[in-house]
Amino acid sequence: ILYFGPGIHQPYVIELKSNQSVYIDGGAIVYGIILSDKQENIRIYGRGILSGARFDRQDHSTRLRDTIMISNSKNISVEGIVIENSVIYQIATVGGSDINIDNVKILSWRRNSDGIDIHNSQNVTIRNCFVRAFDDAIVIKGQHGYAGYLTNHEPTSDILVENCVVWCDWGRAIEIGIETVAKSFEDITFKNCDVLRGG
Repeated sequence: ILYFGPGIHQPYVIELKSNQSVYIDGGAIVYGIILSDKQENIRIYGRGILSGARFDRQDHSTRLRDTIMISNSKNISVEGIVIENSVIYQIATVGGSDINIDNVKILSWRRNSDGIDIHNSQNVTIRNCFVRAFDDAIVIKGQHGYAGYLTNHEPTSDILVENCVVWCDWGRAIEIGIETVAKSFEDITFKNCDVLRGG
């Protein structure tokens, strides 16, 4: 377990391997980006803040785009934390399966910063989240690749979004697309979500 206690931390990039966890305690602000590529059994949880606010939007390095980037990985859990002010997306999944996002609070007012973007992933659950994003809030997508990670056009399927509160300042509050490059889109459910504002 990587533990971040109360206080300010600047780990820059955290690359998680299989069977690792990150706990962000209440009172902690972690200025960093969490990446996981081709791994499994990962948990990111706690009550503190994960922030992308200190990263430069003009730096186009693929490693500095999204505050949590999960690519081609499985059995991933993100729970309880606050995520704010990513360069692009707060949480992105590219490929992968068995992903659970629960009780996450997202606040972002940077231009074009999305909340949660799911690309070509299967068996994904997003529950009990609050998402306020300047751009799209919760988006289900398909792409050939994203940020240097390829998807092989895998299906986007078995997605459940429920009991979430969504506030979008400019883009779309809830969306399938606009990118729809996948073998199929199926079994996608939005249930019992409150949209406070849509762009």
